[in-house]
Amino acid sequence: MDVREYAATGAGPLAVLFATVAGRARRAGLRWAPLRGPEPGPAVLEALPHLLTGAEVRTEHVGMVRLLAGPERVHAVPRAPGAVHWFGDSF
Repeated sequence: MDVREYAATGAGPLAVLFATVAGRARRAGLRWAPLRGPEPGPAVLEALPHLLTGAEVRTEHVGMVRLLAGPERVHAVPRAPGAVHWFGDSF
């Protein structure tokens, strides 16, 4: 199960979303999941217990490719370990 994006103005709506996702995941037999996103703000941290128990926050460093870089660099970045392409960035 993937939640590709989420946005809310406060912890309340996120808590509802997170609780719904967690319920569906448990019914499907899932017991762990990564939650990738920007540095979690106060609303996400407050709502997070509705999604995960025993959650850990881990920092990952990400970046963007500047197309003015040489072809080798441009081609290497999406092939790097942990590289992710977000469809929303296809503009």
